[in-house]
Amino acid sequence: MADVLPQLRRNGQWILPQVDSIQIGHRWGVTTADAGLGVPLQRKPLQGEPFPLSFVVHFDTPEAVHWWHYWHMAQTKFAQRRFAARLLFPNGWRYCVCQFTQAPEQVENRSYWLVMRLSVEVLADFATEEELHG
Repeated sequence: MADVLPQLRRNGQWILPQVDSIQIGHRWGVTTADAGLGVPLQRKPLQGEPFPLSFVVHFDTPEAVHWWHYWHMAQTKFAQRRFAARLLFPNGWRYCVCQFTQAPEQVENRSYWLVMRLSVEVLADFATEEELHG
């Protein structure tokens, strides 16, 4: 299934996030119980469980900005569809299957410059691109 996913790639090159912008997980972890009273119980995501992550990507030419809008609109169906991305984890670069948890957030925008924060859940990650497609 991963081989038919839209990929966060332009002209054959992976669009890499700003390394210092990647935030793995939420500072409070995963909510396990919330009865509506007091503080909900929290824990870290388990092995193999989707975990939240956010990162920033830059588009610095009019063509790249246009590509982003097309990719977001047509490829991910306005963030409704899962996609593949290459992300940096503490153990190195990984190829990930992601789904948006909220609409992409525009951090900065000029006619030739666009900075977007993407909040996603990582559903699966692989060491090689071949594993992603296999």
